[in-house]
Amino acid sequence: MELMLTHVDQVARRGSSWPVSIRQPLEAIAEARVALKTDEDVRHKLKIRH
Repeated sequence: MELMLTHVDQVARRGSSWPVSIRQPLEAIAEARVALKTDEDVRHKLKIRH
């Protein structure tokens, strides 16, 4: 699974770093996912059918 999270500073109206209060829990989740086993059959590339 891939997930992309972005943070936009509402004052500057630009992308910016996550506040520490949000970034730390997200980093903990990412570290926990690294330890999870991934089945070999989910490592293939996706193909889009038309």
